[in-house]
Amino acid sequence: VDPLHDLEAEAREREDFPLSDVVLMSSIVTDFAEIETIQQNSHGRDEWGTSLAGVDAAYTGQAAQLYSLRWRAPEFATDADAWAALGTRTDVAIMDHWLVEERWQGDDSEFDSVPAPLATALDGNTVPPMTVKVSLTDADALGPVELQVIGVLEDGPMLAHSDILVNRSLFSALTARPPTPDAHYIKVREGLTEEEARAVAQAAERSLLSGGLNASLMSDRFTVTQAILRGMLQLFQGFLALGLITGLAGLAVISARTVVERRQQVGMLRAVGMPTSAIAWMFILESSFVALSGILVGTAIGMVTGSELIGAFYTFATDEPLGIPWQSILLLAGGTYLFSVAVTAFPAWQATRIYPAEALRYE
Repeated sequence: VDPLHDLEAEAREREDFPLSDVVLMSSIVTDFAEIETIQQNSHGRDEWGTSLAGVDAAYTGQAAQLYSLRWRAPEFATDADAWAALGTRTDVAIMDHWLVEERWQGDDSEFDSVPAPLATALDGNTVPPMTVKVSLTDADALGPVELQVIGVLEDGPMLAHSDILVNRSLFSALTARPPTPDAHYIKVREGLTEEEARAVAQAAERSLLSGGLNASLMSDRFTVTQAILRGMLQLFQGFLALGLITGLAGLAVISARTVVERRQQVGMLRAVGMPTSAIAWMFILESSFVALSGILVGTAIGMVTGSELIGAFYTFATDEPLGIPWQSILLLAGGTYLFSVAVTAFPAWQATRIYPAEALRYE
């Protein structure tokens, strides 16, 4: 397999590549880098490691339309200017916001509690002067390169899944080996249907078969990812349903055994004149107390555990708080209680069929 170092150059050399349906082509190089902060106001460690992504002008042109910056350097009037600089210059970088906060504050807190000089500088949507030295960790790595941080990203997913974005050409100064992109992105022309776009992906894959290209629509990948997540959630729901069924079956067994074990007591109550409806309600209320206790305890434990486990991943991806589906919880709890009453109704009815003479015949 011959790896693709320059997708656009390779595509233009192949006669069977569908260039007429392609608007933009972009490649992303990712690696692990050691970063040294050059900043008087920085806190904590001065050297740290993180992921580094090299992007090209095609990527930054699209990024300017999709990804906003939380802060940018004062020499750039708009976010688009900062993205354009990243696409053409090899001495600048755009960083994830949590990295900048950690370098300035020493923790993951927000900029609300930064020192007064920094807070004043951030009010104008600008980044105080900050410079970093970047070097790769592989055996072919060259000396560190000094970069100016010109922007801080907003929260949200990006195609370049790295904490620091630089120009792809910078890798030539960071490593002696030719940088091999990890992912290629192709933007098709407007007006193509999903099937036509899928045909373009298949044609591109056939044309660049020697490079081991595996082309697919991003919508298809998102669909597969969502299907996997739905499958995992359905698996947990299946365990939940199995636990509920087992619990209801156990409650039905307990109710049946209670009627058998209290046969003489029920006969005595019937002998002194207690109505059969009161006897049935006695067993139903007893099982209802057990069922409601289990429902309340299980719901409380599930909400606390779910908020801690799922909430950690949810808040990592978004600033929105994790919502609690009260309607689903109430429906599930109410349905569980109704089924618990249903499985105990038959044993309660059997208790009303006990005759006093037969119940008291034996000690």
